[in-house]
Amino acid sequence: QSSTYSALWEQPKVFGSDVNAETRVFQSLECFKKLSSFDVTSRGASVGLSGNGPGTLEYNIAWRDVQDPTRLASRAVRRQLGYSLKSSVSHTYVSDHLDRPVRPMSGYLWKIRSELAGIGLSDPLSTKFVKSEVTAHAVETLDASRGITAS
Repeated sequence: QSSTYSALWEQPKVFGSDVNAETRVFQSLECFKKLSSFDVTSRGASVGLSGNGPGTLEYNIAWRDVQDPTRLASRAVRRQLGYSLKSSVSHTYVSDHLDRPVRPMSGYLWKIRSELAGIGLSDPLSTKFVKSEVTAHAVETLDASRGITAS
């Protein structure tokens, strides 16, 4: 079972500009026992910037603890067990052409998120990686009772 707790402070139109700032502190527990038999607990803070456009920029720092309560994790996961510090910068670009945000009837959405971790840290406990994620979703209603959805 996964859970996340966070507190968020949002400042729209920073110094009268079109830039919005967001500061968040969080604690999360991600449970991967069904797929990979490990848990990750993260505690940290993030600062994000967004404007009127489709992109956002975020800095994240988190203290992570990877545990293997089942003792069945793979060798690759076991090498990552214990504490680590993650300092990362991420950029997200979203192109949303859905007709409505909840239960859309037509349109498409795609999102690209890139993250670079290990920023400014030379500590051996720091996590270092580059990651990109792409998400796409398309919806088309055929008639009042049928539709096609692809993700």
